[in-house]
Amino acid sequence: MPTLSRREFLVASTLAALATRATGAQTPIASPVAPPVASPMASPGASPVASAGSLGACSMIYDVGSELSRGDVTRQASDAQFYRDELTAIRDQLHCTNVAIYGSVPEQLVAGLDTAADLGFDIRFQTRLNFLPQADMVDRLTSLAAEAERVRQQGLPIVLDVGCEYLIFSDDLLKGDNFAEKIASISAPDFDWGEVLQRMADMLSSLAETARANFGGVVTYSDTPDKPVEIWGPFDIIGIDHYLSSENAGTYVQTIDTFAQSGKPVWVDEFGCPAWKGASADTGMAWNIVDGEANPPHIKEGIVRDENEQAQSIFDALGLIDQSMAERAYLNEFITAQAVHSDDPLNDWDLTAYGIVTVFGEDSKHPYETTGYWEPKVAFGQLAEWNAGR
Repeated sequence: MPTLSRREFLVASTLAALATRATGAQTPIASPVAPPVASPMASPGASPVASAGSLGACSMIYDVGSELSRGDVTRQASDAQFYRDELTAIRDQLHCTNVAIYGSVPEQLVAGLDTAADLGFDIRFQTRLNFLPQADMVDRLTSLAAEAERVRQQGLPIVLDVGCEYLIFSDDLLKGDNFAEKIASISAPDFDWGEVLQRMADMLSSLAETARANFGGVVTYSDTPDKPVEIWGPFDIIGIDHYLSSENAGTYVQTIDTFAQSGKPVWVDEFGCPAWKGASADTGMAWNIVDGEANPPHIKEGIVRDENEQAQSIFDALGLIDQSMAERAYLNEFITAQAVHSDDPLNDWDLTAYGIVTVFGEDSKHPYETTGYWEPKVAFGQLAEWNAGR
C-alpha cells in the first residue's frame, strides 16, 4: 500500500468516522461550547514556553469542509450551525484575533467567512479549489474572491489565500483522485518535473490574476517550504506549511528566515501535532498511524494517547517561530470534526487529528454530529495562556 500524506489520511479517517455514525440521525440541535478545562483523558502538562519574541498571539486554522480526496468532504453542511459557537470559543477562550477559514464547498466557506467577519476576526480566507480543472478553479475563485471583497468593503481586515499545496490537490498537474494515485503518477518513465513545476507556476499566476481582478486587498498562497520562492512571485505574502520534525529542528528557523530574505512577509500557515506518544518526531506525518491493510482500517496497535506531547510539540514549534522573521503563525487546527474519539485505541480516530479539541461519535453521550459538543485537550488551555500573555 502506498504511503499516504497526512492530508490523505484525514480522508480515510473521515470515512471511518462516518461509518460509525447512525444513518438516521435526528435534526441537529444548538451547539454547546465546552469550558476551557483540562481534558479528562489527559494528565497535567507543563506550561507553555514563556519566552517572548516578535510574534504576537498565535492564530488559528478553522476548517469549514474541505475536499481532501475527490468527492470526500471533511465536514457536512449541517455543521454550519456550529460555526458561531466554535469561532466564538477561538476568539473568547483562546484569545485568537486572527483566524484562517478554509474549505472547498462555496456555501460553507461563505457561511464561515460571514460568521468570522461578524465576530470581528482578522481573516485569512483560503479557498481550497481541490480536484477541479484549472478553468473551474478560476470560475470558483472568481465568485469567492468577490465574497472576500464584499467583506473587505465593510472595512474588515481580510487576506485572500487562493489555496494550498496544489501540486497534489489540483486536478491538472498530477493524475489521480487522491494523494496516493497522484504520487504514483510521478513514477511514470516520461514524468517531467520541470514541465510540471512550470505548469504549476502558470496556474498560480492565473489564480493570482483572478484574485486581484475581483479582490482589492492582499493576496497569498500556501505551500510546503520545499517549493522554490519564485512560486510566490505573484503574491504579497509567502505562506508556508511548516511542520516541525526531529530532522528539521536545527534548520526550522533558518527555513523561515531564508524565505523572508525575499523581502516579502512570511506567514507560517500551518503547524501542529496530533496527540499520541511519539507524534512529535515528525509532526507533519504524525497522522500516519493507520493499518490500511486491515478490513476495516484501524489505528495501529501500540499507539498511546499523549495530549501532553501534542502540547509540548506545538509550543516547541511556536517558540521557534517566535525566534524567526515570521509575522504570523497559524495552528492546525481547532477541531478535526470527522476524527471522533473512541475508548477503543484501535478505533480512536482522534489520535490522527491535529485538532486541540476532541469530538465524539454516535456511541457517546454527546455525539458531535447532533450536538456539536467538544472537549478541550491539554494544548487548548496552554494556547489560551500563551495568547493571553501576548
